Amino acid sequence: MNLADHPSRANLKVLLALADDEEGSHMIWVSETGEVHIEVLPDYFAPAAYVKELPGFRFRLETLHKGNGWTGPVAASDDNWVDRLYASLTQHWKTGTQGYVDEF
Repeated sequence: MNLADHPSRANLKVLLALADDEEGSHMIWVSETGEVHIEVLPDYFAPAAYVKELPGFRFRLETLHKGNGWTGPVAASDDNWVDRLYASLTQHWKTGTQGYVDEF
């Protein structure tokens, strides 16, 4: 999903469905080119340190902790959750947000 190239809720649903909620805590981050990533946070990295390793990092949302149902197929089927994430991502992209977004 790329926020600079006609993103859709359907794109976001695919990303969420592919992220296994039980695999670990996830980070949703956006690159300078608008590409949205959902990645498992390595156990040995704090989120603030992890973003320093990301190429082209622009902003990230609050960490989605393991086992809370924020990622995976069930999360992708929750239209309210998808709408909330989509609205946050597109709004922060449009306004030029950089860094950490703790409320969305």
